Amino acid sequence: MAEKFSSNSTKKKVLLLLLAAILICAGYYGCRAILYQIATAGISKETVDTTFLAPREVTLKSDNYQIDHPEVWLDFKDKTELAKGKFGFIRKLELEKKTVITQTVGTGGHVNYGLYRDRSLKDVVDEVDGLKNEEAWTVIEEGGDPDVAASYRYGIKNVVDPGTYYVAVYTEEPDYTERAAYESWYGSLLMEDGLSENNYKGFIFAEDGQVMYFRIDAEKAGRIAVDFGINEVGCKVELCDSSKKVIGSAELTPIPNSNSKQQKALLYIKKPGRYYIRISDYPIYDRPEDGDSYKLYANKIRYMYV
Repeated sequence: MAEKFSSNSTKKKVLLLLLAAILICAGYYGCRAILYQIATAGISKETVDTTFLAPREVTLKSDNYQIDHPEVWLDFKDKTELAKGKFGFIRKLELEKKTVITQTVGTGGHVNYGLYRDRSLKDVVDEVDGLKNEEAWTVIEEGGDPDVAASYRYGIKNVVDPGTYYVAVYTEEPDYTERAAYESWYGSLLMEDGLSENNYKGFIFAEDGQVMYFRIDAEKAGRIAVDFGINEVGCKVELCDSSKKVIGSAELTPIPNSNSKQQKALLYIKKPGRYYIRISDYPIYDRPEDGDSYKLYANKIRYMYV
């Protein structure tokens, strides 16, 4: 009888301990929920698309090598709650073509930013953690661990397939009210485009192995010169027939001594008709600057009879 009493007593103690643990947990999470509600009381829960978060298209006229810092300013006094514990700005993107998108934020460690596949920001394509980035920058300035220093990101560049995406800039601090400078560019990665004689056409190269075909309708036989508006060709140039079969490789002229002149890739057209100029192995980062690996530039190409 004493053993049975002892067993029942032990069970009661266990149940009481479990109940106490449940009450403590409920109280803890309840307090956290109340504190969260207090901290976010003044922040709108209505998530709206921020119009000026849309990336700017790179063209020959809007190349961000030509324009200095075309950023927009985000005032975190106007932030909304994007998801649990994330406060800031968001923009939905509907991409119909394969696209390269760049992003950067010029601020300290309070701000994260990136590209996502869902509005809740859980399905991440790429993201910069502001605090980790600030730590890496501190290591760079103080000459610390080179591995940590190498993790610093000036910005991000991503090539994505057609679909729905979201760009977002946010903080995890509900009381953060500073301003942040945001810069973003995009360009469509085309497989084919048309060229008219003696007119430059802009194009984007942003990934290894990318190949592009430029369609020309030749009105006569003869030799044509292809150039890229820069001192050196720096890529592989070939001539293709109307079915895009390679029928000739370019002969390069000497590199000019002057940077204002262009090296030419020479191709020979045997008879009038439709042809393609095939471009491959194009140097993606052809304008190296400190911290520019994330930037996006418009390249250009033209042809003429010579």
